[in-house]
Amino acid sequence: MTNYTTNGQDKPHHTRAASLPSLPQSQAQAALTAAQNAETFAHQQGGRFNYAAGFRALRDAQVGSGLAVLALGEEQAAAHAELAVGLDRLTAAVDRLTEAVTAAAAPLPDAAAGLREQLAEMQTDLGDELSELSTEVAEAGASATSELGDIAGALAVLVDRLDRPRWWQWRRRNALKRAVDQVPAAVNGEEELLV
Repeated sequence: MTNYTTNGQDKPHHTRAASLPSLPQSQAQAALTAAQNAETFAHQQGGRFNYAAGFRALRDAQVGSGLAVLALGEEQAAAHAELAVGLDRLTAAVDRLTEAVTAAAAPLPDAAAGLREQLAEMQTDLGDELSELSTEVAEAGASATSELGDIAGALAVLVDRLDRPRWWQWRRRNALKRAVDQVPAAVNGEEELLV
């Protein structure tokens, strides 16, 4: 913190703001200087303005600072009022938003419970369907296996017959032919026995 000296006394930096005139003091200073001759007593000298009299320069500076403080006070009051209105609006908007979020979130637990129930039902139905499907697949696999076994057996017999020599096939055909010829004779013999 920097210190500065005024009238031979060290004052801390933060006391500078306390030395500014208050709003009523600035208004009183402005009223006093309004009655005075406030025209500019300056002449240009080498690109700068120099005041002819130091008292007049000091008076103009005080009037300027007083007017600046008055303007700052008015702006501060207006800004304070605008901030208060804005804060009220913001508070109302936050309240409305909170109510809307609360109203929107109210049905969520019921919807979540309903969704949970539907998912449980779907899971149960899916489990039942999968068990039925696995049973049907197992049965179809078993029947297909037995049918394939029968087909494989028939193919094995056919391959066995085809692999036999020609004379064996002729002998088999003759044996079948004799068996077929004997069937009517046996049937005729039974008929004679029945009569």
